Amino acid sequence: MRRARLQSQTRDLELRHTVVGGHGAVVVVDSRGQDPARYALQDEVDTLNAAMAEGAVRTARFLPRVEAAQRAALVAAGGRVRAPYLADDLRVTIVALLGTLAAVPLSVLGATVTAVMLLMR
Repeated sequence: MRRARLQSQTRDLELRHTVVGGHGAVVVVDSRGQDPARYALQDEVDTLNAAMAEGAVRTARFLPRVEAAQRAALVAAGGRVRAPYLADDLRVTIVALLGTLAAVPLSVLGATVTAVMLLMR
């Protein structure tokens, strides 16, 4: 279910640039109508500072670092509109992954013990 939702949310993601040409020159303009090369460094620094501030706040009781890292990544990516794949809680995904990884060796151990018990009969 989470995979299908992730695929539907990321299907339409692509870089959208407005290209204005004239006399052989190509100028890339962002959504604010500005040249992104001019303001890119300041925007990156502001985004990094906001993400670091968001990552420093740990309010969750369960896996607080993962929750803080997800919020920081969401801020760094530009919010839920630009990064819809970060909208779901990653803590649930991590716990499901750990449960799946733990189930494999436990099932092998259970099968081995069951086979030994059946052979001893």
